[in-house]
Amino acid sequence: MKKLFFILLVGLMLGGCSTNTAGILASSTGDLKIDSPAFAQKVKVDQLKMRGQGGSLEGVSTVISKISTDQHLQYKFTWYDGTGFTVDDETRGWQPLTLHGKESKQVSSVAPGINALWFEFYVREAHSN
Repeated sequence: MKKLFFILLVGLMLGGCSTNTAGILASSTGDLKIDSPAFAQKVKVDQLKMRGQGGSLEGVSTVISKISTDQHLQYKFTWYDGTGFTVDDETRGWQPLTLHGKESKQVSSVAPGINALWFEFYVREAHSN
């Protein structure tokens, strides 16, 4: 009996440690990848745009809530050069984003250098540790 209890306890602890970080990835080149269909039922990524901004590019994305309750999310822009290598990805971490029911917000990022030509935008649910 004690052995069964221990196995169940370990299983619950390991299950509690696994966090689903899947979300939605959209690219300024037009690609869209949905890692979590359940998340895509609650959030939509729309209107990815780029424009020149003071000698660099600025990327913009609109994140839309499809549900009527608050959502705590994280997003990240990753910039790439013409050969597909990331440009200064080390300095750009996940940013918090709260969407209230049915709200849409526009988020943006300025490219970290003049050799950045396109970006990927990723959004996921924020999980507290």
